[in-house]
Amino acid sequence: MSEPTVRDRLDELPDVVLVGGYIVAIWLTMVVLARVVGGSQWPNLAAGFVGSVTVLIGAYAVLTLALNLQWGYTGLFNIGVAGFMAVGAYTMAILTAPVDPGAGGVPGFGLPLVVGVVGGMVVAAVVGGLAALPALRLKADYLAIVTVALSEIIRLFVNWSGVAEITLFGATFGTGGATGISFEAPDDVVAGLVTGVGSPLVAAGEAVGVSSPNLVNIAYGLALLAVVAGAYWVLTRLSNSPFGRVLKAIREDETVTQSLGKDTRLFKIKAFMIGCALMGLAGILFRGGAGYISPAVPSRHHVLRVRGAHHRRVWVEHGQHPRGGDVLGAALLSPGADRREHPAGWRRVGGQHRRGRRRTRLAGPDALRRVYGREHQHAPVRPHRRRPHLHHPEPAQGAARSPERTRSER
Repeated sequence: MSEPTVRDRLDELPDVVLVGGYIVAIWLTMVVLARVVGGSQWPNLAAGFVGSVTVLIGAYAVLTLALNLQWGYTGLFNIGVAGFMAVGAYTMAILTAPVDPGAGGVPGFGLPLVVGVVGGMVVAAVVGGLAALPALRLKADYLAIVTVALSEIIRLFVNWSGVAEITLFGATFGTGGATGISFEAPDDVVAGLVTGVGSPLVAAGEAVGVSSPNLVNIAYGLALLAVVAGAYWVLTRLSNSPFGRVLKAIREDETVTQSLGKDTRLFKIKAFMIGCALMGLAGILFRGGAGYISPAVPSRHHVLRVRGAHHRRVWVEHGQHPRGGDVLGAALLSPGADRREHPAGWRRVGGQHRRGRRRTRLAGPDALRRVYGREHQHAPVRPHRRRPHLHHPEPAQGAARSPERTRSER
């Protein structure tokens, strides 16, 4: 028996250890880079590097987890990510912008930040549900075209001067048009905590040459990682629930799932809405973190980065759905991969199983019984009748014919 390799030992580690070690390795790389090029200001430069990279990791990890729920579990190919980010960010901006912003500002409703965050997620989910109603009749590339078209419609709508500032039922609000809208940023809340409760930490950082804004940026990045951990936990519980097992069954064979009495269309709409809500949350925390949003901010290059992070997982199309590879893929956008033991019965797209054996995708009732749960393990399955003249040569002249073959020919 061969001795386990380093890769095999890494495969046995939990996702939390792998993701945490990966992020720490990135931080150390940023510190070394700042030490090389920063001169006497390297501590402040390193803090800036670490803070910016951590914010990016957290934001793209949330987006990729959302895409994993839609694409990895249910097979819904959504590339309108930037549009749903914009819906969440603009909704939060309109809800939390001050009622009297002063000259040149766009008024809002002046609600608390928590209400704005929840409202942004709800509106993003509703928009996703409305888009899913007609779009789920489409599959693969056609669904992708619809979602990217919706994303472009959202961009043009928020850029339209007709909704830059409107009055409805006595309330004045708007998107700001091409100039955008300012609001209370989530980053400001973190800054208040750092400069208030964490004032000794700020003093210690300034003593070694790290500025207060960079410390706030690091704290905000850590807050985003906490959001990633929460989203990871929620999706893990969701995938292990009966709802998640139905999603996996839909991905494997939607027709068989329907035959068991499951409304697959409703399940797909729910999964799409949950994913869009997470995309709205990412738009709020990432693009809205600066306290300003405009049509130029949630641009389409985010779609390419999120798709890149999702592709850097080992399992892509009709494949696996674990979320550790999503976070790793978001960390560097390229070498992230899932480290879990791969269940038998799935294939790796464009490659081999990590132990050298090619896998094929399960189909039909066998796949359903594998992923759906115990309650359908003993469901009667109608055997497939093969046509003998297509699969077996005819017997020689005068040869005895078996009873089984005679019955099948009938």
